[in-house]
Amino acid sequence: MRPAGSTTGAGRERPDREAGVPPVPLIAVSLLARAPQMSFMQLCRLLEMNVPHAPHAPSSSGSPGGMDVPSSTEGDASVAGDPPGFGTRDTPAPEPVRFRPRPRMGFPAGEIAAVEFDDEQRRVRSDGWPDAPPTVRTTFMGLYGVDAAMPSHTIDEIVLREEGHEVVEAFLDQFNHRFVTLLYRAWKKYRYPESFRPGGADAHSRNLLCLAGFGWGDKPQRAGLTDSRMLALLGLLIQRTRTPEGLAGVIALAVPGAGVRVEEFFPAITRAGRPQPLTSSGAPAAAATGGTRRGLGSAYVLGRRLAYRSRAVRVTLRPDDAGQAHDLLPGAWLHRELMAFVQLYVGVKADVHLRMEVSSRLAPRPAIGQASAGPAPRLGWTTVLPAADERLINIALGVYEVFPAPGPNPHLSPTPA
Repeated sequence: MRPAGSTTGAGRERPDREAGVPPVPLIAVSLLARAPQMSFMQLCRLLEMNVPHAPHAPSSSGSPGGMDVPSSTEGDASVAGDPPGFGTRDTPAPEPVRFRPRPRMGFPAGEIAAVEFDDEQRRVRSDGWPDAPPTVRTTFMGLYGVDAAMPSHTIDEIVLREEGHEVVEAFLDQFNHRFVTLLYRAWKKYRYPESFRPGGADAHSRNLLCLAGFGWGDKPQRAGLTDSRMLALLGLLIQRTRTPEGLAGVIALAVPGAGVRVEEFFPAITRAGRPQPLTSSGAPAAAATGGTRRGLGSAYVLGRRLAYRSRAVRVTLRPDDAGQAHDLLPGAWLHRELMAFVQLYVGVKADVHLRMEVSSRLAPRPAIGQASAGPAPRLGWTTVLPAADERLINIALGVYEVFPAPGPNPHLSPTPA
């Protein structure tokens, strides 16, 4: 056995290249050289992320008869398309290292004692991968060593290197490797950041989206958002009610750094329908209106429009800088994301009137004949005349309508010839 850091480093040629044995990947050598300064869980995580696993081939150290059957308790990472991790197969053949206890009785200084390469017993399989991967000596949860729960005579034989200890040590090493890899799987299973995959493609993220009603279909994609953006809203989306505070939190997530103010019961002007004449006649007027009398005190509406306060809210945004104000204008990317967040949170609860308050000092200076380096002024939104005093500019960003008004139907609406 040879320790990892006693001979060659990560950037030097290893002697086993001259012997025709494929070397351990250089990134693995670099990780293993610093393994004694790492925790066990951190080392396993880095090995899974950066070191390619060996090809999954039958081996004498696998299941009986050389069979290689995937485990029924395989982790979620392999389901998401990742290579098999530690402890996810019935055989340790695809795993890059082997975990064995430290055969000493002294007090350990860390979770990992040393890393050893067995150059004498390293053989090459038909697929070109070395049959004896590096050994990582651990100082916890071992079947022999300082904290082993085994008979003392068994531990003494291995520690004192008595005759025949190699057979007992090799027998116990098979179980020890499985124990510590299952411990790593249990540690990883209940830590969401460890199993998270970009875009929310991991199984745990899909389960969380199912709790909020977004696990099936493509509702976030149709709104213009990815599943990973929806994970930040789960605490608000699973609530039965839609509150002003929740809407402010959603908009603050969509537009970081901007001030948000939500006004409830915003008066929305709606049409009252076709006006009916107010008459004093009895039966003829009732017959003309379908049998319903429309007089004062009896369903008669004065005017063509009325203010309705139970179906709309108004949201006012204060952008953090001029760039954010430009991106919030209709047609920009931030405005599209803002409308998508509002659509997914509000749903069919209420209409949302959006507006932006911008300081006149953040508005771009109008210029003729020369292009400015910053955003250009837009007529009707950010085009203002220079003034000595600062003032606020109110810019309408649009209205999210629960039930938008349908467009004209050419088959029902008469069109001029």
